[in-house]
Amino acid sequence: MLNTIQNYAIRLTLGAFKSSPVTSLLCMAGEPPLSLRRKHLETKYIIKMSKHQDNPVYNKIIKKTFQVQPIIASHFNPLYERQQDFIKKNETTINNIIQNTELKLPPWRFNRNIIDLSLSFHNKNTTEKKKKKHL
Repeated sequence: MLNTIQNYAIRLTLGAFKSSPVTSLLCMAGEPPLSLRRKHLETKYIIKMSKHQDNPVYNKIIKKTFQVQPIIASHFNPLYERQQDFIKKNETTINNIIQNTELKLPPWRFNRNIIDLSLSFHNKNTTEKKKKKHL
C-alpha cells in the first residue's frame, strides 16, 4: 500500500504519465525504493540494539530467544531472521560492534583543550588589509 502512495506522489511531483516505469521515476526523483529504505532502517535498528545489551528488546532480537507462537500465515518472520541474509551478504558481524559504555566522569570534568587566543588581540579597525588576509 505504501509503495503505491509513494509512486503516485512521485508521479505527481515529476508530472509523469501513468505508463512511466516506477524504477525510472524513482531514479529521476532521486528516491530509493521503499524496500531498500525498510532494509536500511531494520539494519540500523539491529545495530543500535546490539550496542545496548541491557535493553529488554536485545534478547528478543539479537539473542533470538523468541517465545513459541503458533505459526499464522499473516505473521512476518522475526526481524533478526529477516536480516540474516542481508547481514551475511554484507559480511557484517553483529557481535563485533562496540558496546555503548557510560562515562565515569561527566564531560565537563575532562581536561580542557588549550585555546590559542593570540589572534584575538588584533583590532579589526587598526589592522592593515594585508595582515587581515593572512590572519
